[in-house]
Amino acid sequence: MTPYYQDDLVTLYHCDNREWYIHHREDIPNFDLVLTDPPYNEVNRKSNGLSRLDRGEADSLEVDIEWYADQFATHSTGSIYVWCGMRQLSKWLDEFVKLDMSVRGGVWHKTNPSLINAQHLWASGLEAVAFARHAKAYFEHTISPLYFHGRSTPMTDVHPTAKPLWLFEEIIETSCPPGGTVFDPFMGSGTTLEAAKKCGRKAVGIEVNEEYCELAAKRLGQGVLF
Repeated sequence: MTPYYQDDLVTLYHCDNREWYIHHREDIPNFDLVLTDPPYNEVNRKSNGLSRLDRGEADSLEVDIEWYADQFATHSTGSIYVWCGMRQLSKWLDEFVKLDMSVRGGVWHKTNPSLINAQHLWASGLEAVAFARHAKAYFEHTISPLYFHGRSTPMTDVHPTAKPLWLFEEIIETSCPPGGTVFDPFMGSGTTLEAAKKCGRKAVGIEVNEEYCELAAKRLGQGVLF
């Protein structure tokens, strides 16, 4: 399968990630870190045209948690971080436990949360992450809970659910050894690959939407941070 974009550190594929798994089933490497942000299928909803709620396929695709958890665990030797909806968190953790992995549930506390309907209920300022690790996985961090605190990326036309670069840089420096490889099968506009490149790690990303692939390729090739 021919990469959509490739340089010395990162490789980007434009395809359905299940097709990629099938095509490469005999030669999938064991990644040092899986860091990915699949659709939550719980944020997107009808909103009479309010762009902050209409996130299209970026948030509305169904994800087979059991299947992906097995693939992530099988083709990694280190840690796995899966960003997910609050209702999905326990499902991801349960699947990783079945695969004999150590797990933690974590959160990112946004210092600039969405204020939509905040006059009627608590502001939406937390996102969940499922963490799982194999024995002897690389880990370099001060002793602390799995908790991140900082600003979110302003919602733009680049990608409606993009995570901030600082967040993924911290995860990569914590859980991917120097010279290691990061894998993101739900790459979006390329934040994981950009963060890996900035941290001096290699990375492989897959994205089914060609528009996002094009944006990511420009971002990676020109060093543009969206």
